[in-house]
Amino acid sequence: MKLIFSRKGFDSSLGKVPSPILPDGRMVHIPIPSSTSNIMYKDLSFDEINLGDIVYDLTDGRVLPTDTAHVDPDLNIGCLERKPGWRPLFGQAGAAQGHLMNQNVTSGDIFIFFGWFQESELLDGKLVYGRKSKVVHAILGWLQIEKTIPVKYSNAAPTWATYHPHLQRAIPFKNDTVYITTERLTLPHIGTTTYPGAAIFRRFSNRLQLTKDQYNRSIWELPDWFVPKNGHYPLTYHSNPDRWKREKDKVILTTVGRGQEFVLDTTIYPEAIAWFYDLLQFDFIEFVT
Repeated sequence: MKLIFSRKGFDSSLGKVPSPILPDGRMVHIPIPSSTSNIMYKDLSFDEINLGDIVYDLTDGRVLPTDTAHVDPDLNIGCLERKPGWRPLFGQAGAAQGHLMNQNVTSGDIFIFFGWFQESELLDGKLVYGRKSKVVHAILGWLQIEKTIPVKYSNAAPTWATYHPHLQRAIPFKNDTVYITTERLTLPHIGTTTYPGAAIFRRFSNRLQLTKDQYNRSIWELPDWFVPKNGHYPLTYHSNPDRWKREKDKVILTTVGRGQEFVLDTTIYPEAIAWFYDLLQFDFIEFVT
């Protein structure tokens, strides 16, 4: 089984601000803007909070509630009206999808989605970033693959999935692919669990944070089993030994600047399974009804 660390949401080029950690600790993942989508930010919600209001406040009106959003990965059952049978899904294309294909990512593998986050506060009724808070990379959710659908065969997609942005394109991108989740999560040596195959975390925890405290977001602090061994590096795109440093019982990683999909093979790093399973103890929004 492989774990794929997949970077998503607002960043320095798309949106240009972090997704917020609300004053009560809830994490609101903001999808990137998209000129080809027909879903507006004001159409989206998180725990009854309208994303149109959030993007307007945090971007000082640069992103409007009526601007359209690339809702992908789509993990939160409550953010849109759903057709019967809906499950979380995720699309990828181009070079990033080519990398996933080269790494033989397939059914049973798990995407671990992460993105930019920063603590926020209310100031005179407006949501603003905390004056002393820092931008961090944090894990926002996961998706275990049950089915992979090349978009050129979009007639193979279930009818409830046709709204998805990768299935709405008039001309599919190169390697355009949609991944649909399993109903329940299945892990090696554990079997089928009571956890959903995909979910989005509701509240921030320091253990969802990848960035080392008080460092630039690209500097990650990871468990000691992440240390490179026998010529293997835990994450693809990170084979430069200068990026890895042992620090007491942790591993410090300087991540690459613009990567999207970093693949970890659990047959080489089996400790990753228990590490991921431990993340499931945090508060998340379940799609299974």
